Amino acid sequence: MTYPDPTLVHALCEEGPRPVGSDAHARARSILRSELERIGAMPYDGEAYDLPYDAAGTAFVNLVGEVPGEDPDLPPLVIGAHYDTVPTTPGANDNAASIAVALAVGERASDAPLRRGLVLGLFDAEEPPYYHQPTMGSIRFVEDVLDARGVAAMVALDLIGRDPDVDELVAVLPTPVRLALRVGLAGRLDRAIGVLGAEDDRRWDGPVRAMQRATPGRYRPRRIPHAVAPDMSDHYAFRRAGWPYLFLSSGMGPTYHEPTDVPETLDGARLDATTDALEGLLRSADDAFA
Repeated sequence: MTYPDPTLVHALCEEGPRPVGSDAHARARSILRSELERIGAMPYDGEAYDLPYDAAGTAFVNLVGEVPGEDPDLPPLVIGAHYDTVPTTPGANDNAASIAVALAVGERASDAPLRRGLVLGLFDAEEPPYYHQPTMGSIRFVEDVLDARGVAAMVALDLIGRDPDVDELVAVLPTPVRLALRVGLAGRLDRAIGVLGAEDDRRWDGPVRAMQRATPGRYRPRRIPHAVAPDMSDHYAFRRAGWPYLFLSSGMGPTYHEPTDVPETLDGARLDATTDALEGLLRSADDAFA
């Protein structure tokens, strides 16, 4: 595999499952702190990447860095990807691959800065039983830590490392429309990078086109209605707070929350394309959003 950075995905997965409070969870934080420092990100709040919080006797930690932009006063762009797993999986696709892509784009922004800062939110407690609960890491970041600049736009990455399952994508829709939609999507989504939520803000139109231009090969971004996979990741906290958001995902797939979610099952070419697509999206969004 050639995508950036396969060694990071392997290192995270070698720790085993990373549920909140586990030793592997803590070791993953150490790996990720080093990566944020390596790419030149600065702590978002205070002097450390760690942004701890506690609830009901459980300790949680978000890791958040910011790659400086040319104008530090502008609202930043945000990439979000969770680093915890459920206890049953080493979590290559869910969600180490997303972290690797986020950090790769952050490194590119460090080498060629954006006009505004790029916040890298490696969020805790996305998985059950914390999902959509007050203890969810992205919720705590938005409600407790987000600074006065706010957010220009946020992109959540989750389950981006494998080809999507079209049947799975349409399974949540009403029965009468499933067959027609499946026929319409088949052959167009099997190699797609799913882009969900763009219909909620027309300012995404230009950045999504830029994203498509950045990935002219086999894997192409496809706009998908957010209703197909509503609020399934950390964009939930930002959408709920009224900030512009997108959700990049290819769906759950057969390794979802399984011991088989290992690095060898990831598609390196897809992750390379997703890295290029995300960089193109964000460089356009840098100008499209105030």
